[in-house]
Amino acid sequence: MTAAGAGRGNVLDPQHDTRVGRGAETREALQRAYLHLVEAGNFRPTLGELEAAAKVPASTIKNHYPRLGALGAAVAERVPLLVLRALALPSLNLSALSKADQHALAHALLAGERLNRGVAK
Repeated sequence: MTAAGAGRGNVLDPQHDTRVGRGAETREALQRAYLHLVEAGNFRPTLGELEAAAKVPASTIKNHYPRLGALGAAVAERVPLLVLRALALPSLNLSALSKADQHALAHALLAGERLNRGVAK
């Protein structure tokens, strides 16, 4: 292996490419930072706020999530009930929502997209 490829594992074999694992760890850290900001009341963090919270450069965030809405959607997909509770929507009975509705609502709120269907009341 050349010096340029040192530390990267075997880039021809995805199972041994250490970049894959590091990428997953970075996405996990970005999602945790985003969720932390949401729990603190910042429901649409800026790139700079995420950069500070995750302690990574903006270019790293953009490499993994070209749109901040995509990062919000990833967080909403993983932990929709936590997102909805963090938003503290007083008029919404969370227990009455199906898991699909929880996902759809959390995704719409964090990713800034419209709901594709109605949500149970």
